[in-house]
Amino acid sequence: MFVIICFVMLLVCSIFVFLFILCHDVWLLFVVNLRILFIWEVVMLGQGQNLLSMLQELKVRCNEGESLSGEIFNAMLALMPSPNVELVVYRKHGDKVDVLLVQRPEDVASYPGEWHCPGSMWLPHFKLEDVFERTRVGKLQGASIRDPVFVGIQPYDDPSRGDCTIVRLVHRVESLGDMRAGRWFPYFPESRRALPEKLVWEQPMLLDLALQDFR
Repeated sequence: MFVIICFVMLLVCSIFVFLFILCHDVWLLFVVNLRILFIWEVVMLGQGQNLLSMLQELKVRCNEGESLSGEIFNAMLALMPSPNVELVVYRKHGDKVDVLLVQRPEDVASYPGEWHCPGSMWLPHFKLEDVFERTRVGKLQGASIRDPVFVGIQPYDDPSRGDCTIVRLVHRVESLGDMRAGRWFPYFPESRRALPEKLVWEQPMLLDLALQDFR
């Protein structure tokens, strides 16, 4: 009888110890997971604050008219559709129409050395007239042009920048006198046959929209 009682007591103690260890491990696991979650939230909060600080700094730089690096520019394009103001500069002589194209530098990541119409991204806190003037002074080197005429909106995905969506605001602009930048190419009646071979792939649809009234 004594042996049976000792066996039962030993069994009860073993069960108690097992339950204690089990509960302790569960509690320890809970505490560890709670600490990991807390650390993760702190890290994410820090990253969020760093990102917010970076965006605020970027906003200040944009407001001051500072140019953006290629890395920042492409990162902005990947976040949301970006408006781009395009100026299709043309001249008429008789029944013929020429279009002005400018050549991209050879050291840029997207379409190096290829020809395109001058244009600029529409950054926050800038008026449309500011974008026109920045393009006229910068890419057209201060050339004389008439007031741009809005033609239409043309969205497309740019594969050179991770298929980001560009929303083009297409404007037709008549030149006044000699141009200081770029080169004239016959467009009508020659159409695309006279355009340069190294032409940015999406430019033909831009020219077709802007100069459709001259066909």
